Amino acid sequence: MFVCHVILDLPLRQNYSYRHQSYLALGTRVTVEFRNRQYIGFVISTIAADQFNDYPLDKLSPILETSQSILALTSQYLEIANFVSRYYHHPLGSTVFCTLPGLLKKQGEPETNFDVK
Repeated sequence: MFVCHVILDLPLRQNYSYRHQSYLALGTRVTVEFRNRQYIGFVISTIAADQFNDYPLDKLSPILETSQSILALTSQYLEIANFVSRYYHHPLGSTVFCTLPGLLKKQGEPETNFDVK
């Protein structure tokens, strides 16, 4: 079991911890539940459950869905977003979601059509 730290499009300065059965890479797009609503979020770190000591694991909500598409955030993208977030004193989640195209912010798997005709 792993604990994933996820950023959400909320005006709060913290990330949120969720549990998942497998390791999720940095930038993976996930769907989580927060205050009885489903939100799109992005994984910013993953640690083994035995290294997580903040509160009991049974209190963590599970990640509802992961996106296996090629539309994950890169580490360079997150570094730039983190710099902008710190420079402008703005939450990282809001900073990231302000820069994303609308399709990545919606529930479900975004359709990609890269065929050029």
